[in-house]
Amino acid sequence: MECVIVGDHDRIVIPSLSAVRTAGGRLRGLRCVHTSFGKNGVTEEDVLDMAGLRLDLMSVLTMQDGLPKLLYTAHLVPEAVDGNDWQLLEVTHPAAGTVSSIDFIESLEDRFVALRPIKEVDRGQD
Repeated sequence: MECVIVGDHDRIVIPSLSAVRTAGGRLRGLRCVHTSFGKNGVTEEDVLDMAGLRLDLMSVLTMQDGLPKLLYTAHLVPEAVDGNDWQLLEVTHPAAGTVSSIDFIESLEDRFVALRPIKEVDRGQD
């Protein structure tokens, strides 16, 4: 873990990420997990932040009576799904995680890299 950002009850301000790696077809190696004390999962603002900052994924942990309730996770996709550049994973309880987030991110990044050459060739054919 390199950075922890603390927000208030209403918002998180993410600092400049200019020093973090970027390369075509690659994600940044950053994930964002934040808590929501309401019943909200991943919001439109969360998705816009994830896409704009090219985060690996955005997870929202909802809380109830001071305890974790549900974990909502969205991630970018290399090709649009139903018109979206992101996709939601199945909602889970945080203690029921069965998929390694590292394995998932590596697999996702492999999909981005595999499609990159196709897009570069297509872009040059105007």
